[in-house]
Amino acid sequence: MTSIPPSPIDPSRGDERPSGVRWRVLALLALAPASAYLTRIISAANTTIAAEFHASDAVMGDVMAGFALGYFLFQIPGGFLASSWGVRRTLPLISLAWSLCALLSTQARSPHELWLARIAIGVAQAGLVPCCAQAVTHWFPLEKRGIACSVMACGMQLGGITATALTARLIAPLGWRGAMQVYSLTGAAWAVTFLLYFRNRPDEHPGVNSAERELIASGNEIHPRQAECPTPPRLPPGDRLRIALRLLASISLWAFAVQAVFRAYAYEFFTTWCPAFLEKAYGVSQVESASLTTLPLWTLGIGGLIAGYAIDAVMVRTRNRWLSRSGLACFGLASCGACFAIATQLSNPHAVMAVLATGAMFSSLGGPATWAAAMDLGGRRAAVLAGGMNMMGNIGAYYCPKQVGILFGTIESSGGSWNLVLWLFAGVNLAGALTWIFVNPRRSLFD
Repeated sequence: MTSIPPSPIDPSRGDERPSGVRWRVLALLALAPASAYLTRIISAANTTIAAEFHASDAVMGDVMAGFALGYFLFQIPGGFLASSWGVRRTLPLISLAWSLCALLSTQARSPHELWLARIAIGVAQAGLVPCCAQAVTHWFPLEKRGIACSVMACGMQLGGITATALTARLIAPLGWRGAMQVYSLTGAAWAVTFLLYFRNRPDEHPGVNSAERELIASGNEIHPRQAECPTPPRLPPGDRLRIALRLLASISLWAFAVQAVFRAYAYEFFTTWCPAFLEKAYGVSQVESASLTTLPLWTLGIGGLIAGYAIDAVMVRTRNRWLSRSGLACFGLASCGACFAIATQLSNPHAVMAVLATGAMFSSLGGPATWAAAMDLGGRRAAVLAGGMNMMGNIGAYYCPKQVGILFGTIESSGGSWNLVLWLFAGVNLAGALTWIFVNPRRSLFD
C-alpha cells in the first residue's frame, strides 16, 4: 500500500503558512452543482406540471427521465472536454449553456417539448462532474480529497434542498415557469465569477504561495515524468488497445460502474417522485410534501460532510483505500436499504420521512467515496473515469423516474400498497452495497 507523505509545512519551525486559496476554489466548485440542481430538480412542481399538461404519472416519469438521458449521452465527451480545454474554460461555458436551456424550458407548451428541454439541460450539465473531479485532483492532496468531495456533494444537496422547498413556495406567485427563469440567472452569475477567479492548477493562481503549492504537491502521488507532463500523453494505437482490453477485463471497473447505477437509481427517488409519493400515499399538501422531502436532502448534505471526514480519517489511520472508499460505501448503502425496509412498517408520513432521512445520511457515505475512488482509479485521467462513472449512473437515473411512474399508475389503478415503492428502494440500496465489495481503489486502472 502507498503511504501518505507528511506535509512539509511545520508551524513549529516558523515556516510560511499555506495561503488557503484551495478552500476558496472548493467553495466556488461546490456552488456549481448547487446552481445546477436548481434547474435540474422539478419534483416539487411535478403534480402542478402534470395538471397543466393533463399528463399521467407515466408521462411525467418520461419527462423527468429526459434530463438523465441527455446527462448520460454526454458524460464521456464532457470528461474529454475538461481534459482538453481545461476546467477554467469548460465549466463556465457549460454553466451558461444549462442556464440558457433552463430558460428555454419555460417556453414548453406540451410534455414532449418539456421532455426535449430536459434532455438539453442534461446534455449541458453532463460535463459538471468530470470538471469538478479534475479540479479537485489538481487542487487537493490525496489525504484531503475525501472532505473536498464531501463539500462537493453538500453543494449538490444545497441546490436540491433549495429547488425542492423554494419551488413549492414560488409556484403560487410565479408559477413553475417563473421559478425556473429565476433559477437560470444563478448559473450565469456563477459562470462569470468562476472564470475570473479560478485557475486550472495551483501554480497558475497568483494568490497561491509556495507553502500551499508544496502542501498540495506533497500529498499527490505524482511520478516525476507525470510532473513534467501534467496532462496525459497521447498513446500509440497499440497501447490504447491494451489499456482498453485491460479495462474491459477489470472486475473493479465493472463493479464501480454498476454501483453508480444503483446509487443513482436510489437517489432519484428523492429528487423526482418523493413529493408526489407523499401526496398520493399519505394525502399531504404540496407544500408539506416538499418540506418533508427536504429532510433526506438535508441529511444527505450533512452526512456527506461527515462522510468526507470519515473517509479521510480511515485513510490516514489505516492507509487502506479499500476500507476508506469501498468499505464505508458498502456499509452506508446497506444501512440505507434497511431504513427503507423499516419505513414499510410505519403509517405516519413524518415518521416515514424521519427514517428515510436517517437512511439517506448513511447512504451519503457513498458520495464522497465514489468521487475519491474515481480519482484513485483514474489517476491523471480522473475526469474521463468520473465522466464514465456518472454516465453509468445515469442509466439508473433514467430508469428510476420512468419505472416508478409506471409503478405509481399500477398502484393507483389496482389499489395496491404504496409500500411497494419503499420495498423497491430497499432492494436497490442493498444491491448497490454488494457491488462495492468488488471495487478495488488501491491502484489506478491506467497504470
